[in-house]
Amino acid sequence: MQIVGDLNITNISKYDVVVMGAKIRKPNAVGYVLVRANDSNEYSQKHRIPRGGISDLRFTFFVQPPVREEGTLFKADIAIIDQFGNEHWLKGLEFQYT
Repeated sequence: MQIVGDLNITNISKYDVVVMGAKIRKPNAVGYVLVRANDSNEYSQKHRIPRGGISDLRFTFFVQPPVREEGTLFKADIAIIDQFGNEHWLKGLEFQYT
């Protein structure tokens, strides 16, 4: 089961931020993240989000065995993790499992 989401993110801190990863609460899994560069449409795990900057982020999880039947709604809490170890939780995100 692959879980994918796209977010528009804003860095409100006084530091440049690097997104290090993502995790999902149930099932317990760690995911991959890609951030769009501010000056191009290139996505990478290394791009920084400058203070006050806005960017696009994509997260992906691979969960095996699947936790839902195809055609059903999957609801989850997802954390985006920055280079300081801060977990920014998004609660109750919904994904259609097709």
